[in-house]
Amino acid sequence: MPMPMREHVRMVAILQIVWSAIGFLIGVVVLFLLGGFGMLLASEAAVSDPDAAAAPAFVGLAVGAIALIMVVLTAPGFLAGWGLLQGKGWARILTIVLCALNLFSLPIGTVLGVYGLWVMTQPEVEAQFAVVASPLGR
Repeated sequence: MPMPMREHVRMVAILQIVWSAIGFLIGVVVLFLLGGFGMLLASEAAVSDPDAAAAPAFVGLAVGAIALIMVVLTAPGFLAGWGLLQGKGWARILTIVLCALNLFSLPIGTVLGVYGLWVMTQPEVEAQFAVVASPLGR
């Protein structure tokens, strides 16, 4: 017996949240390990050669900035997953955009992206998340 589309939507929501949590954790680990490692190298270099201290500090700062961007970019995935679980119409559109972007994240993101796009473009799901025109929105 095939799984109802409502369960597929729930699965996509959970996968969005889990995928975002994984990205968040990777970003935090990179921030603390590599960013901290760069700062440690900078302090060691400063002892032996003050002019050489700038390069590791710059690398540590750059890695820290990249990790911080990674952490911030996970927020839409959490938001999309939460919105799908709450039945919000905007969450379907956000999920479609995120799934399309996930296609470039080989191999797991591609699988999640294809599955999410398949689920979110089904007529039954479109009807389920149809945005009702009201002053409060949906």
